[in-house]
Parts: sequence; structure tokens; C-alpha cells
Amino acid sequence: NYKVSASFWFAVFYIVKNVLLIFLAVIGQNVIKDIKFNLGNEMVSYYFHRSYSQSLKSNSPTVIKAITYDLNLVVSGVLGKGLLLVSELLALVGIVGVLVWKNPIVIIVFFVIFSPVALIYLLLRKKLKLWGYILQNRQTILIRQLQEGVEGFKNLIVYGVQVYFIQKIQKNFYSQLYIKRNLDMFILAPRYFMEAIIITLMAIVVFFATKNNDILHNLPIMTFIAMASVRIMPMTNRILSAISVIRSSTPSIDVVFDTVHNKTLGIERGRRGLNKDKVEPFKKLTIEHLNFYYKDKENILKDINLTINLGDKIGIVGGSGAGKTTLVNLLLGLQVPSSGDIYFNNTSIYKDLSMWQKQIGYVSQDIFLLDATIYENIAYGIP
Repeated sequence: NYKVSASFWFAVFYIVKNVLLIFLAVIGQNVIKDIKFNLGNEMVSYYFHRSYSQSLKSNSPTVIKAITYDLNLVVSGVLGKGLLLVSELLALVGIVGVLVWKNPIVIIVFFVIFSPVALIYLLLRKKLKLWGYILQNRQTILIRQLQEGVEGFKNLIVYGVQVYFIQKIQKNFYSQLYIKRNLDMFILAPRYFMEAIIITLMAIVVFFATKNNDILHNLPIMTFIAMASVRIMPMTNRILSAISVIRSSTPSIDVVFDTVHNKTLGIERGRRGLNKDKVEPFKKLTIEHLNFYYKDKENILKDINLTINLGDKIGIVGGSGAGKTTLVNLLLGLQVPSSGDIYFNNTSIYKDLSMWQKQIGYVSQDIFLLDATIYENIAYGIP
């Protein structure tokens, strides 16, 4: 009966322990999921609420990479490994404290074992960050290359240049895998270093014990070193791995948190043109002394004056780089003039851009269609 009772409570203990571990794992994953959703939502909100001028500072591969690659790396690589790092450090401190209390010689053992590993990490920590930047850059290039290949697939076939684009992508893949191999080797190397040092220490103890015919006397020290190693080495590997991943993820941390920090606040500028009561009848559009230039460049548009009355049909003609597209962007309210103004019925369009944009239709010179039904393309954002 005693054996049955002990076996029963032993089984109950492990069942309860594992249920609690599953419960804690679920809570942890829910927390990570919520953090990822909130960060992702902030990033998408920022990128979709930027002004047109801000959007020109980053291309689409950069945005896609930030919302997919960088966000995933921060959540799984940094937050996930960060939680592991905290738990392992707490456990390590507890085990080391007990071992030191039992035998102070463990301090010397730890110093001998971990000093070379710590030295390697200090020497290569800048490399870890550099490898992170290279991986981030290569991921952006890969997205761009894939976009170019998919969007220009017809041209690839017509000109027979598939092999050229395939080779570009292969070269980028190889570069990423090369850097990833370096990172993985850095994570694995400490384990092998520590194993070699531990075996060397034990071999030295055995050598001197055998030489002095004192194996039994040194057996407790050998057992202690072996026990300390078995307990601590796996935890140390996980700690060093977590530190390496977090360090190499620094560039992605910068991208995600810079984006969230710079998030544009304010009212959503969706298509609110469904409220027709606020639409003011068109009488005239006036451009007065309009000037526009980009930073450190000469004027693209200089002292433009124009009045467009109801019923007029206006064509804007000029050579490449004359400023036709820039003028249209200003009329659409996508950019702000360096000086001068544009008036709709004697009111500056910049006082209420949303109201002004309800008045106009726009057909771009670049064809853009949603990957959706004709119905959704016509509605375009209207539920």
C-alpha cells in the first residue's frame, strides 16, 4: 500500500507540474501574441498614415520587410529569447548559489570554464550586430528582387532573361545563408569550448590523482565538477544563445521601435467622401505664385499662376523633368508648396484637404489594380 501510495502521489505531482507548465506557456504565448498584434498595428497605422512626402523616403520592400521580417524577429527572437534569458538567469543564480554554499571551490571552476567563452563573446559582439544589419539589408534586397521578378514576369519571358534574375536571387540567398551560418556557429561554439575545458579540468585532476595514488581523495572534487557541469552547461548554452540572438536582432529592434515612436497621430484620412452634404460646388481653382523645390535643389516650379474656371479643359505640357507630375501632386494635396498657395473657390485647399479631395477624381498614369474582384476595384475602399 505504501508503494502504491508513493507511486500515485509521484504521478500526481508530475501531472500537476506539467499542467502548470502548459498553463504558463499558454499565458506567455498570449502575451507575446498581444504584443506582436499591438506593435504590428502601430507599424501598419504609421505607414498608412504617412504623408506622401514621407512615403517617398522609403520604398515598398523596406516597408514590407519592417512589418514582416523585423517585427517577427523582434517578437520571436528578442521577446521570446528575452523571457528565456530571464528565467534561465534566475535558475542559474539559484543553482550557482547552492553550489557555492556547498563548496566554494566552484567559483574557481566557473571562472576557468566561462572566462574563455566570455572573452570570445566580447571580441565578437560587434560582429553580431554587423551580421544583423547585413541580414536585414539582404532581406530588403530579396523582397525587392522578388517584386521585380513577379511584376515584370512578362518582360522576363519576352527578353529571355530569367537566368539573370535567378542568379541575382541565388547570390542574395547565398549571402544570407553565409551570415546565418556564422551566427549559428557562434551560438554553438561556446558549448564545445566549455565541454573541452571541463574534460581538460577533469583530466588534470585524474592525472595528478593517479600520479599521487590519491584517486579516492580527489573523487569528490571530480564528482563535484561533473555535477556542476551537467547542471549548469545546458543553461549556460541557452543563455549565450539568447544573448547572441538578441544582439544580432538589434537592427530590427531599431526599425520596429523607431517606427512605433514616430507613428503619426491624428484622425484617419480614409475615404470620407460618402457624406455629400459637405461637398461644395466647384466654381474655380486658382494657383497663385506657386513655388516648389526639394531640399538642396533648385526650384522645380517657379512662380506658377493659373486660374481654372468651371467647364475649362486644361492640358499641362512639358518635357521630362519640367514639373508636370509635381504640379499634379500639389493639386491633389499630396505635397505642400515651398511658397504660394492653391485656392478652391477662394479658400486654400490646405485648410481642409479632406474636403478638397472629395471634389476631385484622379486617374494615374501608372495602372494599379487590387488583386480582387472588379466590384472591389470600383468600390476601392468603400465597404
